[in-house]
Amino acid sequence: MLKKKNVEINGEKFVVSEISVGVILPILPRLQGEPQEQQDAQIDMMRQCIFIGDKPIGDDLMEIGLSAYLQLAEEMMKINGLEADEKGKD
Repeated sequence: MLKKKNVEINGEKFVVSEISVGVILPILPRLQGEPQEQQDAQIDMMRQCIFIGDKPIGDDLMEIGLSAYLQLAEEMMKINGLEADEKGKD
């Protein structure tokens, strides 16, 4: 079973879901690529694991505001265990 988290931003309800192994495998190598490739991979992940109702957000991701995008990106990274390591930061 995949983990899920309900997130509400400015009255809009989203569900952030853990991404499945089958979906992440083709995306994973791109997360280690050039900066543009990493950004594109992160967007592809978000399109797959952020839901509005029971449907993935898909291309509608590009229509949300930047503040919502950043909050959803942070939640997506956390639920998938990909958040930056804060140890060693001053």
